[in-house]
Amino acid sequence: TLLFQRFHGLTAVAGVAALLYALDESRGIPSGWVANRNALVTLFFGVACLLAHDRWRREKWLPGSILGPLLFTMALLAAEAGIATTAYLLGYALFMDRGPLWRRLTSLAPFLLIVVIWRLIYNAYDFGAAGSGLYIDPVAHPLRFFVAAIRRWPLLMAGQWISAPTIIISFLPPVIISTIIAISVVFMGGIGLLLRPILQVSASARMWLTGMMLSAIPICATFPANRLLGFVGLGGAALLAQLADHYGRPGLTWLRQRGGGLPHP
Repeated sequence: TLLFQRFHGLTAVAGVAALLYALDESRGIPSGWVANRNALVTLFFGVACLLAHDRWRREKWLPGSILGPLLFTMALLAAEAGIATTAYLLGYALFMDRGPLWRRLTSLAPFLLIVVIWRLIYNAYDFGAAGSGLYIDPVAHPLRFFVAAIRRWPLLMAGQWISAPTIIISFLPPVIISTIIAISVVFMGGIGLLLRPILQVSASARMWLTGMMLSAIPICATFPANRLLGFVGLGGAALLAQLADHYGRPGLTWLRQRGGGLPHP
């Protein structure tokens, strides 16, 4: 809620986004399954990192320049999924930050350094899963990961936008999976058309879209499951709230005008 309020103020968009995020069924398993609780821990530190980074860049709050990278480190230590924070940091640098592009991108240098150090330690201590066939290391097997991501990314978007049961879809016959992927791609194209007028005028919408799309990429390392959509849902909820505000506002205005002529009791 604080994150949405930070970028949208005390508005209906921020409130609806927070409500949608909280009520999304994708939050259920991470909340109730202890073995998946790390998803909430890494999400907490990732969101806190974004808040600190925004305050540093927007208000020149110097502690944020230290807290941001520190909180990002905590997110990575909580779960590999914490790397999805960089998707929103990049979206922020591209569309919300001010100043020359090179200076905005330079602000991300500490986060890049942390990722490199984290990955070196990750490799040195042989962390991660291997041999199960369920996980693909994007660094060790980039081509396999790329091929898998092409199929998995649309399914994750379907899980985010229409709550498609992705964990079940993954075990269906290949021809059915391919059909669902094609439908998902067409559906996302439709969402893109609906978002177009909002993206043209809203820098925050462009940031949320960038974060949502890129944060789904690391998740493609394993088979799709809605419980993994914690970071993806941040952008998804904000965009859906902006869609509701953009297309629902004329109807609300009409209702207010109609209601304005009613006699008061």
